[in-house]
Amino acid sequence: MRESLRFGGRVGIVGVAVAVGAMALAGCTNPMGSSAPGGSGGGGGSGSSSIQTLWNDGQFGTWFGVTESAPVHELMAAPANVVDSVTGATTTFLLTSNGDVTPSDGYREFMIVTVPGPQQAASVLSGHLVFDAMLASPMAGATMTVGYGASIGTVCADTSVSLATLNTTTFTQVSIPGSAFISVGGGCSGGMVQTAFDVRFTGVGANTPTVYLGDIQWTSY
Repeated sequence: MRESLRFGGRVGIVGVAVAVGAMALAGCTNPMGSSAPGGSGGGGGSGSSSIQTLWNDGQFGTWFGVTESAPVHELMAAPANVVDSVTGATTTFLLTSNGDVTPSDGYREFMIVTVPGPQQAASVLSGHLVFDAMLASPMAGATMTVGYGASIGTVCADTSVSLATLNTTTFTQVSIPGSAFISVGGGCSGGMVQTAFDVRFTGVGANTPTVYLGDIQWTSY
């Protein structure tokens, strides 16, 4: 069974990505993870590729040819043998809140970043972020925000995802146009992005499974 969630009048294509390992990092340091085959890189950060695959069936892609990693702030991520019903991928990721009763910054966060530094991403930021998601627990009273940032641990644009559009039985395909993202703190200067994917939850207690994430991509269309 497949469901699609529309943002800006367009149906999404492929979906969600999330982290590797289970590790809480203060201040989002010591990124973990590595590059993997299958990422569509633009080589040298040129920003010319039409699709940037961040995560697919248990492997990281690349961000315009640059290695990705996944530091964890207050969401822990671990691979799960739960099939993405949109793509058929057999490995997804489960994001679970850590043991902090009250996060110091008010939210629980997961991100995919590049090392080294930000890459020119204007070609896809004007396109769509597409991903699949399935709730791991009922999320009554919680909020979910996705975004991207110019450096590790910062977000320069984000948008809300209605948890009422997701469910606990099947993956929903989500597509968010670049125009739906709202600039934070002046936005990403010149389209330079180092945090290619950021997820933040509020209203979630400690040690709570939140969401399964499958395939994620940025596309230029």
